[in-house]
Amino acid sequence: MCARCHVVGQVGPASVRSQREGLPVDERISSSVLVQLSGVPGSGKSRLATSIAEATGFVVVDTDVLKSSIVGSGVPVAAAGPVTYGAALALAQDLLEQGRTVVLDSPCRYQQLLDSGRRKAGAHGVRYAFIELWVRDWSGRAGSPRRTVPQSFAGGIGNSPRSGN
Repeated sequence: MCARCHVVGQVGPASVRSQREGLPVDERISSSVLVQLSGVPGSGKSRLATSIAEATGFVVVDTDVLKSSIVGSGVPVAAAGPVTYGAALALAQDLLEQGRTVVLDSPCRYQQLLDSGRRKAGAHGVRYAFIELWVRDWSGRAGSPRRTVPQSFAGGIGNSPRSGN
């Protein structure tokens, strides 16, 4: 899936227990987590997000789904990016307010998106984890074999999430 991942912060079992044990909302919020994924298309973000969700019950906010819907409604691809990230962060905020733990599945190409994720987590008093996926060798990689290429796929494989491409 990925050649190298690193995590800043930690995701602990308390967040899983709180969602499954039906604790009061204030206790669930205090143990919730915002997990923000980052990486180039095809690096395995969605596969990792799905695995995390299946193992823990965390909610995945997938920017590919949001952006494909926005583009499908007639918004040009070039204009859809900022709208997509705004919608994803608003949805993540709403889920955090409900005491849910969120995995934000996004290329996270810009520093302001990372900063926004940290701010959302801090504003809601929840823990923050950042996972960046890297691919060392692109030979034989054309994205995830289980996913179709979304309509929103405009950046291309191999563009750095920090380069702004």
